Amino acid sequence: MLEVYLKRYPQDHNLERRFKITNLIKKNITALILAAGKSSRMQGKNKLLEIIGKEEMIRIVVKETLKSDIDEVIIVTGHDDKKIRNSLKNLPVKYIQSKNFSNGIGNSISSGVRSLSKVIDGVIILLGDMPKTKFNNINILINIFNQNNNDTICILKHRGKTGNPVLFGNFFFNNLEKLSEDRGGKAIIDNNLDYVISEEVNDSSILFDIDTPSDLQNY
Repeated sequence: MLEVYLKRYPQDHNLERRFKITNLIKKNITALILAAGKSSRMQGKNKLLEIIGKEEMIRIVVKETLKSDIDEVIIVTGHDDKKIRNSLKNLPVKYIQSKNFSNGIGNSISSGVRSLSKVIDGVIILLGDMPKTKFNNINILINIFNQNNNDTICILKHRGKTGNPVLFGNFFFNNLEKLSEDRGGKAIIDNNLDYVISEEVNDSSILFDIDTPSDLQNY
C-alpha cells in the first residue's frame, strides 16, 4: 500500500512530508450493500433473512460494515423490501429500492450508484450474502483509496483470487450506472486494469458467500 502511494510523488520528495499529507486525506466514501435479490437457489427462502447465530444474515453484514470508517451505508432493496428494512431497525442506514431488481445484480448496482450524492468520492459495493464480511477489510480499501486519485479501483485478493467488497472511485460511476441484468462490476475492473490497485489479504472470507441451503448448513 505504501509502495502504491509513493508512486504518486517524486523519489526525492520528503518522506516525512508524504506521511503528513497522507494523514490529511479523507474522502467521502459510501457503502452500497446489495440486498435486493430473490435468493433463487434457496428453495423459496430469502437467504438474507436467515438467522445465523442470533441475527439475520443481512443485519450481520450491515453491522460489520458500520464498524468501519465508511461515511454512510445505503441498502439497495428489492425483493422482500419491507422485511429487509424491518430486520435492520435502529441501524443508521439509508435505503434505495431497485425497481428492476428481478433482472439481476447490475440493476441493483445501477440504482444504488444513481442515488449517490455528487460529493461522494468513491463507493464500496458489498454483497448482503457474505456473513463473514469484516470491517478491517473494508478499511483496507478505504485507506488505499484515500491515498490515491478518484480514478482508482481498489480490490482485495486472497491467494491471487479477487474477492469482495470492491471500491470504485467516482471516475467509474457512469460505468456503474449503465450496468444492467446480471452483469456486475467485473467487466469494468477487467477493462481498466491500469487503474486497479490490489491488496493481498490472508483472509478467505472475501471469497465466501451463501447461495444454497447447503452453504448455510455448512456455515
